[in-house]
Amino acid sequence: MTELGRKLTQAIGEDCAFSQQYDAVTMEPNGYERDYGPTTLAFLEYTSRMYGVNLTPDEIFWGAVESQHTWQYSQIWGDDVYTIKKSGDRVEASTRDRTLFTFSPGFRIVTDRSGKPKSAVRIEQTPGFLCFNGLGLGKVEPNQKVMLNDENTEHI
Repeated sequence: MTELGRKLTQAIGEDCAFSQQYDAVTMEPNGYERDYGPTTLAFLEYTSRMYGVNLTPDEIFWGAVESQHTWQYSQIWGDDVYTIKKSGDRVEASTRDRTLFTFSPGFRIVTDRSGKPKSAVRIEQTPGFLCFNGLGLGKVEPNQKVMLNDENTEHI
């Protein structure tokens, strides 16, 4: 999913060409529809999965791809605000009133709806080192899932 999101972002480009189709070789937008709604929605969904917060009825997915940039993403649901901030080699997940946890970029953290960590998944195409709440949890392979529990999620 991360790789598809990056390819779509590249195809949209700096001129924000939300086209219905893109040339498979050059990735240039085809046709006259440059503000195609479904492409815009797909881009927003990939953004929430790669750089943000994605809410489901039972779980919250906190995604942070590796990037040289500092960024912040917030998702509002009712009276709740879920925020993820990436700066350097640290990502912080929080709600309106408290920091929930920190982790390494290049991972997606899955929590229950209260923000209690359940698992981490490597979302980059290369192995990476997972640091969660200041604890080094080791090298993780692409798409590998690491279960998080009370032993490896305590704050230091």
